[in-house]
Amino acid sequence: MNKDNIVLIGMPGVGKSTVGVVLAKNMGYSFVDSDLLIQEQEGKLLHEIIAERGLDGFNEVEDQVNASISINRAIIATGGSVVYGEQAMEHLKKIGTVVYLSLPYEELSERLGDLKERGVSIRAGQTLADLMQERTPLYEKYADVTIDCEGRQIREIVQMIKDAVQKNKKLERNLIDLIKEEQAKLGYRKEEVRLYYPLQSLQHFYDCSDSAEAMQRRLADFPATVTDTLGAVEVSHKGERFCFVIPEAGTEYVHTQMKENEFIRQLVELVGSHGTTMEQIKALFEAQNKQCVITDMDSDEFDVLMRFTEGDDPYYYCFKDEGCHIIYHRFLPEDYADFGFEKSER
Repeated sequence: MNKDNIVLIGMPGVGKSTVGVVLAKNMGYSFVDSDLLIQEQEGKLLHEIIAERGLDGFNEVEDQVNASISINRAIIATGGSVVYGEQAMEHLKKIGTVVYLSLPYEELSERLGDLKERGVSIRAGQTLADLMQERTPLYEKYADVTIDCEGRQIREIVQMIKDAVQKNKKLERNLIDLIKEEQAKLGYRKEEVRLYYPLQSLQHFYDCSDSAEAMQRRLADFPATVTDTLGAVEVSHKGERFCFVIPEAGTEYVHTQMKENEFIRQLVELVGSHGTTMEQIKALFEAQNKQCVITDMDSDEFDVLMRFTEGDDPYYYCFKDEGCHIIYHRFLPEDYADFGFEKSER
């Protein structure tokens, strides 16, 4: 199941629908308002459903409708009470990244005004403060990403969501690629893996200049976004060196995603074979049915750079002929630039 949707959760009045429409336009996604889906299914307005069935009955309908959403590449704005539905939230987390839009009580109270006039689902005797206290732990429980909307304009919130979701996915992709490379070299073993990144590399992923402490805070939401793929990832740092602990569930997931003809598997096998020549490696790149560039490097570390200029492989593959064998290392473009390798086009 594709997890390419973005699901917005949060209190009524926080701006889920408004942000959702702008975000959808910005990303080229479709937009879904789950409250409208409920009204369409039931043929009634939300307040009519609540009057007829009560809050518990409405929550059952809301749970069922949200649990049946089937769509790709969409921004899904949910009702504030969606988090009461375990079935719905389990499904929404499977099909998308859940983003919690958070506002402090004072700003939310000012926006909402009279709760009854706004149609907020609230029990007799409950106040807005009561409702926030009841729901906030549920929002935090299900959120993959939390966005603090206090004092922010719509455009800024939209950019924060895009950055959090897309840049987390880029880091997730790199972690998976590293594990695939390790499994191609050493074989698959269902065991915990530790992967290390310098702060500078993580700054490239998030296009920021964070200190180590700020980066640790930025990464606080990351593990929740990859639970379905890499499991319960742990992130820590010592100085400017960050450690990502990938549990057994994560290495098993990557193993199941590795194709027999995966390029990295072919490359590792070829480089590891006795007598392999640079021409054979070039031929492997050229056989991938996508444009590639082969560049001589004026560097003590490496002789040849090979990379694809189309497709979804972003890496720069650098090779060194040691005489008895060939070694290689692959870099993301930003990390490659940091090393300042000199090169001359052939």
